[in-house]
Amino acid sequence: MASCLQTLLWGGIVPTAAGLIFTKHRKENIWAAAFLFGYGLLFAVSELLILTMTFLRQPFHRLVWIWVVVAVGAALWGIVRSIVGRKVQLLLFFKSAKISTIYFWIALLVIAFQIAVSVFGAHMDADDAFYVGTATTTLQEDSLYQINPYTGGEYQGIPTRYILSPFPIYLSVMSELTGIHPAVMAHRIFPIIFYVLAYTAYYLLGKTLFQKNTRAQGQFLLFCALIQMSFYYSVYTSSTFFLVRIWQGKAFLASVLLPVIFYLCLELFREATREISWWVLGFFCMAACLASSMGIMLVPVMVGIFAFLYGVLEWKWMRVGKAFLCILPCLLLGMVYILLVLKG
Repeated sequence: MASCLQTLLWGGIVPTAAGLIFTKHRKENIWAAAFLFGYGLLFAVSELLILTMTFLRQPFHRLVWIWVVVAVGAALWGIVRSIVGRKVQLLLFFKSAKISTIYFWIALLVIAFQIAVSVFGAHMDADDAFYVGTATTTLQEDSLYQINPYTGGEYQGIPTRYILSPFPIYLSVMSELTGIHPAVMAHRIFPIIFYVLAYTAYYLLGKTLFQKNTRAQGQFLLFCALIQMSFYYSVYTSSTFFLVRIWQGKAFLASVLLPVIFYLCLELFREATREISWWVLGFFCMAACLASSMGIMLVPVMVGIFAFLYGVLEWKWMRVGKAFLCILPCLLLGMVYILLVLKG
C-alpha cells in the first residue's frame, strides 16, 4: 500500500504539480498538459543531475536527495504559481474533461486494454541484463556507472555508449523513492506511466491538428491506438517497441518523446498559440538525451527541419535562435560523446 501511494506521489502528483509552471496561459486541457510538461521538466533535471553526479563520482543516495529537493521545489512552485497567478483551474479541468464523442471513449478502452496486456503479460527482454541490471547495481552499490552489471567488477574506463543517456539511473531513482524493485518498476509501473504520457501527447496533437472538430480528435486518438496494435509484424517496428519495450530508453524515445517534440514544434514554430513555452521544448530535448544516445542526434534533426521550414524560409530568425538554444544541450552532448570516443 505504501509503495502504491509513493508511486502515485512521485509518478503522478509531483510531475503534474511541476507542470503547472507552464500552464498559466492555457484555457483547456490544463491537467493533461501539466502532466506531460512536468515530466519533461523532471526528465531534463534528471539528465543534468545524473551526468553531473556521475562525472563527479558522487554516491547514488546523494543524487536521490538532490533530485527530491529539486522535484518538490518545482512542484511547490507550480502549485503556488497556479494559485497566485489566477484561480485554481478545477472548473476548466471539468470543462476540458467533457468529451462527448464515442470515438474518444472507444480509444480509452483500447488504451486501457493495451496497458493491461503490457502490465499483466510483462515481456521479458534480453536487454534486461543491462538496463535492469544497471539499475539494480546502482541501488546495491550506491554508485553511478562505476560497476559493470555484467561482471560485478569495476568498469575499466568510461562506458561511453551509455553514460550520456543514463535512463537506467532514472529507473533506479524511481525504484528508490517508491521502494519497488527495478525489474518490477520497469515492467509493471513504467509502462502505465509511459502509455499515459504517449497518449496524452497524441491527444494534444489531435487537438492541434483538428482544433474545433471533437469528432476528428477522437477518431485521431482511436487511430493512433489501433495502429499501435496492428503493426507488430516485426520485432523492429516502432509499434513493437511501444507495445512490449516502452520502458527501455530507446523505445521511450521513439514512442513518447519524439511525438511530444513534434507536437511542441508544430505549436511553437507556427506560433498558433501562446500556451506553450520554448522552455518546454528545451526540456524535452534534454529528456531525449536522457532516454537514448539516438536522441542526441535525432532531436536536432527534427527541430532543425522545423526551424528551416518555419524560420529560415519565412525569415523568422527569432524562431531559429530559440530552436538553436533548445537543441544546444544535444549538440554539446554530441561533442562530448565524440571526445570520449576519441579519448578511448
